[in-house]
Amino acid sequence: MSCPTLLVDIAASIMDEPIPAFHSARTTAPMQPFFTTLMHLQTEAKFTDFKILVKDREIACHRNVLYSSSAYFAAMLDQKSAKAEVRMDDMDYDLLLAVVQYFYGDGITVPWENIKACYQVSHLFQQHDLTHEMEQYIIGHISANNAIGWFKFAEKLDARAIATVAKEHMFGNVAEVCASDDFKEFTLEEIVNFVNSEDIECDNHDAILTGCVEWVDFNPVARKDDMFQIIKNVDLTRCSAYAIQTLTKKYE
Repeated sequence: MSCPTLLVDIAASIMDEPIPAFHSARTTAPMQPFFTTLMHLQTEAKFTDFKILVKDREIACHRNVLYSSSAYFAAMLDQKSAKAEVRMDDMDYDLLLAVVQYFYGDGITVPWENIKACYQVSHLFQQHDLTHEMEQYIIGHISANNAIGWFKFAEKLDARAIATVAKEHMFGNVAEVCASDDFKEFTLEEIVNFVNSEDIECDNHDAILTGCVEWVDFNPVARKDDMFQIIKNVDLTRCSAYAIQTLTKKYE
């Protein structure tokens, strides 16, 4: 198998195409009246017995809704010392409110640029239905251009389904990945691990060599001495004579 040719014009047009927002309409028709009433109780703060505090704002909730919708809150409220409020100042208020209102049966719409933050909230709260829906949405929009970022994100959260698909894109589309902005943000350790991986699915490693040169050029002051460390891990037997000659002339 050979590395796919990077068609710049086509790739650019694909990257410029906006990704539609994620949407989940949780409420089914037969349950609509019930959830409408439940949502009214939340928005009007009627009979609420719990608060989520976000800096100088608060979200009034009902313990039974939180308990039944989130394993995170269920564990919190099961404690004998459970309080009537919890502070979450490090979270975005609007995203937090959207997820809480999803507990009450409301639909949720999240723009692509906010999906990581919203996924983190749902993952923390262990709201498995919403988390699974967002996973499927994310997986459907992973590409060579964003695979590195999604792989790192998924590894931190142990989101295995996302990590698996992102890894497949990383090593199955090497030419495009090595030309991506995320590749240039690799640490030295990360780039060495990447170029030395047995998962790389191409026979010609010219794109890897080119990507490594561009990685150094992206921050030449800090990385000028790293190229020789990287080259030791690149399989030069899979690089063309032209690519090696070009590299030699650059660093002679």
